[in-house]
Amino acid sequence: FPNFIQPEAGRWFVSQVTGNLYLANARANDTGNYFCFTTINMDVSTKSIFSKAVQLTVYPD
Repeated sequence: FPNFIQPEAGRWFVSQVTGNLYLANARANDTGNYFCFTTINMDVSTKSIFSKAVQLTVYPD
């Protein structure tokens, strides 16, 4: 199961317009596969889905 991005000193935010994830001050340990996970609650059921992975590689300075 993936690790979820935790709120950490405002390093990331999600655009409410595009849904894009922005990560500031990326670090080498941020390297990895990122997914979008969403859940919708409907009257009779709940549906959750993961997006395809997007690879992020952070190179040291």
